Amino acid sequence: MKALQISKRDIKLLLFLGCVLVLAGSYFFGYKHYGEKREAEEAQIKILQEKYDDLNSKNVNREKYIKETEENEKKIEELKGSYPSTVAVENEIYFTKLLQEHTKAVVTQMTYTEPESFYVDNEAGVTTGIKGYKAVSTISFESDYTSLKKAIQYIQSAKYRRVIESINISVDRTTGKLSGSMAYNDYYLEGAGCKYEPDTIPAGASGAGVSNIFGNLVKSK
Repeated sequence: MKALQISKRDIKLLLFLGCVLVLAGSYFFGYKHYGEKREAEEAQIKILQEKYDDLNSKNVNREKYIKETEENEKKIEELKGSYPSTVAVENEIYFTKLLQEHTKAVVTQMTYTEPESFYVDNEAGVTTGIKGYKAVSTISFESDYTSLKKAIQYIQSAKYRRVIESINISVDRTTGKLSGSMAYNDYYLEGAGCKYEPDTIPAGASGAGVSNIFGNLVKSK
């Protein structure tokens, strides 16, 4: 059997090809893998750096955020103070009486609707138990322009939050007297720790009692 003979030229070529294969293998199985790993680590470092910068910024302004949080909590408590924990019909009747005395307008009829829920407080999808309710009171009245302005100011400056929803007015061109209706919303918060202070009607107050307790009050649902 004749022995296989390889020339020096072929040996050098084989050695060169071997080096090329080693280098290619090093790249595909070593350097490339290292490069991909490095890119992933750099991306992770970038994310962590952004988080660090954000936390560091908050820490630098820590006292400012604490102060702003305390101020906001104080404002929330003050705002809650303008809402009662409920609204009673007797309060609305007495409020209407005081409205007439203060403005000299004459209320000929009052309509009161049952409160309806318009707001439910949620934090991270969990109900906190705080609910907002709205009741609408509508009055029919007769007055002059000055009394109407006083009535609007009186309603808006009431102890508990009231918001005028609509006003409809007609004018008697001969006398200058106004007649019409006004609807305003009463709001209250349930479950927010708000207080309810019913109006105290003075004993023997002039005009506080009537022969017909139903008067012109219409309660609608």
